[in-house]
Amino acid sequence: GFGTGQIGVELSSKFKQSRPFSRQLAPCSRFEFVPLDLEVYSQQRVISGWFQAEDSEGNRVCSGRGMVVEVTPSSKLNALQAGAVQATCTTDGTGKCDVSVTLPVAWLSTAPGGGDTATLRAGFQGETLSFNRTIQTHPRDPAAVSGDNVIVRLPDQSMFPGDSVTVSVVAKFDVPVNGFTMLVEVGESLEIRTLDVDLKVWSGDQGISAGRTGSLAYTSRSITASGGSEVELFTAALRLKGSDFSESKMSVKVSLEFLTDVKGNTVFPSGFNSYPDSQVFVVDRRGRHRDSVGHLFGRAVDVVALFASVSQAEWVNLAMVTGKRQAQSIGIVEVLRDGSSRARSSGLTCTSSLPEAVQVASGCGEVFLDG
Repeated sequence: GFGTGQIGVELSSKFKQSRPFSRQLAPCSRFEFVPLDLEVYSQQRVISGWFQAEDSEGNRVCSGRGMVVEVTPSSKLNALQAGAVQATCTTDGTGKCDVSVTLPVAWLSTAPGGGDTATLRAGFQGETLSFNRTIQTHPRDPAAVSGDNVIVRLPDQSMFPGDSVTVSVVAKFDVPVNGFTMLVEVGESLEIRTLDVDLKVWSGDQGISAGRTGSLAYTSRSITASGGSEVELFTAALRLKGSDFSESKMSVKVSLEFLTDVKGNTVFPSGFNSYPDSQVFVVDRRGRHRDSVGHLFGRAVDVVALFASVSQAEWVNLAMVTGKRQAQSIGIVEVLRDGSSRARSSGLTCTSSLPEAVQVASGCGEVFLDG
């Protein structure tokens, strides 16, 4: 343990003596930093990572230190919004802390020309930030869809298995839209959870089959918007249920089967004059598509770092004198891609580079001295 106190010596009741002692945690003086991702999107503007600090002897039980992550924009991004952004955290009793920094909206929502780079630095507060990596920014296509069209907007953030996102479907026509019939189809790794329609605006029916196909047929309860403005038709809540992130398994297709104006006349998207041939615009991470099909993007929750620690990194080898084995357990924490962490005790292999001095159990359960 650590702290201060007194050590007393007494011989019968005539001789007494005491001396103070102090055993303090050494300051954390070096670190590792593991960023979880170096790609950012307009709807995924957060850079997260984990620090692991230790003292000069390798003890990860060291006094807490403030850590900082800073992102500095390129000149191109700086012209959109000037200045670096940063976030801080303080290491815990085992030298760890996690941190997240949010990039400005301007760096991703309005930057033309396919994005640019920023510099990620990390380190101890008050010192030179020695960790250095490049971040790539990916803004959405800022160009508006012109003419009479139905527009499907897919989120551009990466999904982990179990995550849900919302897809927005809107109509923009010169005349007010009075009714629509549409079909939603998703790839095998996705599931349609709900199709949400504002029932104050629309009346009709919908259905979802096996979580893969959804159908909607609605008419307007009243004229709620003049021609030329966007009108929300519906939103779809989609969940990533599988672990195959190939293009076909992550597809989202929205088909327009019928559209009418307030007079009951059939209307068509610009460039089309029949159904079911009419296509809608889909906007996803890769841009705009006039083929009714877009894609979501998935990521595995894989391990990005392993941090091992023992309670005491510096030992006095008493086993050579006493012949008794000395041992202490090894604590291992794994950091996952989604930012979570957990203790790991299986599937590990450990070795010692100097087994005649220090040995380690092959399964990483303990480190020991036996003579």
